[in-house]
Amino acid sequence: MSPGGGSSTTVAVLVIIDLTRVRLQYGADLRVTDLGQKLPYETNSFDDAIASLVLHYLEDWTGPLAEIRRVLKPGGRHLLSLNHPIQYPWNHPGKDYFQRVQYTDELSFTGQAASPTSWHRPLRETMTAFLEAGISVYQGWDPPYSKYASKKIIPERYENGPRS
Repeated sequence: MSPGGGSSTTVAVLVIIDLTRVRLQYGADLRVTDLGQKLPYETNSFDDAIASLVLHYLEDWTGPLAEIRRVLKPGGRHLLSLNHPIQYPWNHPGKDYFQRVQYTDELSFTGQAASPTSWHRPLRETMTAFLEAGISVYQGWDPPYSKYASKKIIPERYENGPRS
C-alpha cells in the first residue's frame, strides 16, 4: 500500500500499522510499501499472501499481482477480498458496468470526512488480471451481508435482502 496519496492517508496507514503491532505483540515484520514497486521479499518466500480491500484502489494490477505471485511459494495461496464489481453501478446509477472507471466517493467515518478514490473494473477484467499474473482462481464467493452486519453499513435498498 502506498501511503503517498496524501497526509491523511499516510497518517491512517501508520495508525493501522501501530495498532497491528500492539495487537500482534510478537514482533511481526510489518512494512508499508508501494505496490507499484518490487516487494522487499525474496522469491518463493510466503505460503500465503493476503490483500483485503486494497486492489480496487489501483488502476493497474499487472505489477502488484506479478509481485504477489513472485513472493508466493509454489502452491501458495493469495487470499483477498475486493469490492463487488456491481457496487459501482449500484452506487452510481446510470454508469456503465463494462468500463474501467476511476471514481471518488464522499464518505464519513465516525464523523471524519473521507474521499477514497477507487477503480471499478468489470468481473471479466478482474479475472483476466489474475490469470495473466499466473494466479489460478480456485474459489470465489459472492456472499450476502452478514446477519451480524450493522444496519448502518447496509444501504437502505438492500436492508431486507438475504443475510448469511
